[in-house]
Amino acid sequence: EEGDQVDTNGRLHASGRVRFAEVEFGANKRMCKSFGIKRLPYVYIHKGKAGKLDDFVCGPSKFQQLVDKVQEYRDVDADEILLQRQLQEGQALGNEIIQGLQEEQAQGIGMANSTQSVFR
Repeated sequence: EEGDQVDTNGRLHASGRVRFAEVEFGANKRMCKSFGIKRLPYVYIHKGKAGKLDDFVCGPSKFQQLVDKVQEYRDVDADEILLQRQLQEGQALGNEIIQGLQEEQAQGIGMANSTQSVFR
């Protein structure tokens, strides 16, 4: 429904909002391994300058997961995805800084308590 519509000769009749491609694993082992593909069938979701969005093994039992991911990403702008990633990275950095400060504070309190007991 969302993909390109092609005829039996592979000619494009209508562009979709999503493009699907198939890669022959045997003829492209090196490329597949560079993407970390170890099991087939495998889905790699990529969107313009945002790059990789998701990847997963996708047999028949996981087809709904593919449909859900296509619906999730089809209307999201690549710039919006990049901004969200930057926000998440900033949040992770902030969490690391807070954890480090808390650990330093806990060590400082522990050292202060041990120093006090030496001088008692």
